[in-house]
Amino acid sequence: MKRVFRTSTVRAVAMTRRRGGLVLAVGLWAGIAVATPAQAAPHDEDDVRVTATVDERDLTDVGPNNALRLDAEDETEVRVEVENLGDEELVVRSLRIDGKVIGLTFFSYETRIDLRVDPGETGDREFVLDLIDLGSQANGLLPARLTLFDQDRDPITSQSFPADVRGSFGSVYNIFGLIIAAITAVLFITAVIGLTTNRLSPNRWRRGVRFGLPGLGLGLTLAFTLSTLRVLTPSATWSGALVVILGAALFVVGYFTPTPEAGDEDDGGLDGGFSATDHGAQAPVMRESAPTLVAGPGGGVVEGAGAREEGNVMVRGDEPLPPSNP
Repeated sequence: MKRVFRTSTVRAVAMTRRRGGLVLAVGLWAGIAVATPAQAAPHDEDDVRVTATVDERDLTDVGPNNALRLDAEDETEVRVEVENLGDEELVVRSLRIDGKVIGLTFFSYETRIDLRVDPGETGDREFVLDLIDLGSQANGLLPARLTLFDQDRDPITSQSFPADVRGSFGSVYNIFGLIIAAITAVLFITAVIGLTTNRLSPNRWRRGVRFGLPGLGLGLTLAFTLSTLRVLTPSATWSGALVVILGAALFVVGYFTPTPEAGDEDDGGLDGGFSATDHGAQAPVMRESAPTLVAGPGGGVVEGAGAREEGNVMVRGDEPLPPSNP
C-alpha cells in the first residue's frame, strides 16, 4: 500500500511539473506574439495631421538615443495641435500616453481635451498631465505611445516614442522582471540537475523542450534587464529575436544531451524510478501458506497449521520444520 501511494505521488508531481512547464511555454510564446498589440484602424491619415510635444520636445524628434524623460515628480506639459484636412468636423475626445512591453500595459494616463476642429481648420490644446504613481509602475526604458481618440473612443492617430521612466526599483515593471528571472532560474537548475543525475527523458524532443523553456525565460530576463539599466528599449524586433534565439539555442543543447538509460528518466517507472532490485538487492520472499502436512515426532505426519515457507524450508513460528517423509 505504501509503495502504491508513493507511486501515485511521484506520478502526480511529474504531471504537475509537465503542465506547469507547458503553461509557462504557452505564456512566453503568447507574450512574444503580442509584443506589438493590435490596434483599431485609425482615421484616414490624409484627413488629419497631428503635432504633439511633451515638455517642449516634439515627439518626432524623440529617438532611441534621446528618449523622452518621464518623472512623476516633475510637471509634464503636453501640447497637441490637430489640423483637420477632411470634409467633416473632427472631434478629439481624449489623449492617452501609455507604455507596453510584451503586450502588457505598465503605465497609462488619459485626459479629456474635448477639441473640435472644423474642416480645413487647426485646433490645439495645452495642459499639464499628472503622472501620479508613475514611479511605482515602471522604471527604465519603455516603448511608449501617444494616442488621440474620437467621441466613439476610436483611435484617430498614434505616435510611438521611447520613454525614459524615472521610477523606483520596487516598481511593478521591475518586480515582473524579477519573477520571470526566478522562474527561469528554477527551470534551468532543475534541467541541469536532471542532466547530471541521468534522469532526463529518453526522448530527445522532450529533453530539448526541458532546456528550451529556460532559454525563452532567459531572453525575456535579458530584455527586462537591459531595459531597467537603460541600455536598450524593448521592441518587438530585437526583444522577440533575442527570446527566440536563446530559446532555440538551449533547445538544441537539450536535444543533443546524452540519452539516459532506460528506467532512469525523471518521470520514473511505476515506482518513480525506484525498484525492489535497486543496488542489486532483492527482499526474501515470505508468504503464508495454507495448512499442510509436515513431519512430526517419531516420523509421523501431522498437520502444520500456521506453517509458512521461506525459500525451500517450512517454518512454524521461529523454528524450521523437518522435511516430511515421502
